[in-house]
Amino acid sequence: MRSRQIQDDVVSFIANEIASSALGYLYEDSNGLIGYADASHRQDYLVANGYTDLDAGQALGNGIGIVQRQGDLVNKLVIDYGNNFNSQYIAQDLDSQSIYGLYAEQFSSYLKDTADIEDMGDRLIQLRSYPRFMFQSITFPVQNPEIDDVTRDALLNIFTGQPVRITNLPPEMLGGEFTGYVEGWTFRASVSGLSLTLNASPIEFSAVAQRWNQVDAAESWNSVLNTLEWQDAIGVIS
Repeated sequence: MRSRQIQDDVVSFIANEIASSALGYLYEDSNGLIGYADASHRQDYLVANGYTDLDAGQALGNGIGIVQRQGDLVNKLVIDYGNNFNSQYIAQDLDSQSIYGLYAEQFSSYLKDTADIEDMGDRLIQLRSYPRFMFQSITFPVQNPEIDDVTRDALLNIFTGQPVRITNLPPEMLGGEFTGYVEGWTFRASVSGLSLTLNASPIEFSAVAQRWNQVDAAESWNSVLNTLEWQDAIGVIS
């Protein structure tokens, strides 16, 4: 990280600017505390804790929606960095550009070393060069007796970046299953109960999907449980 000139500014703006320089972000936890998550935070948490499993059959049917947004697609990235941002690195996916057209984004980073800038730029292009479906909303009535206490506690303690696996979706919606990370939520209280509406980004926007040919050739496959599903293989197979 390079030094930043001292000047009068809003602290939250400065903090967010520095945090996002390396694909990190600031977030508020369930206790109202402000935390920082780096680029690998979500993947590390998933490896250590797994998904929070949610059953769409326990949600309100009229509250389920997915969306694919043009603004989430980035196939050319221009990063300004270095002293007074006078250096520049460009990462791009030409195959994506030939299919979808050019979707470019430019931003400044406080990262100092060129190697770090290149790693970050190439990673972001890997994550964002192809469109994915976002989970626009799904609403759970928290008081639903079909929801077990473990899941209910997880919903009440929801946090940004929480990995969720939503099953039992309509077959025409994402093949019936969605895996991703919580990006935002709304609680609504009424006389009849409490409901939670959340939206989530696909896991591919935060973790580069592993392909079979990326697995180390020395991996002893007989050491891998036959019940392991590929979406859970992050950190298990390297």
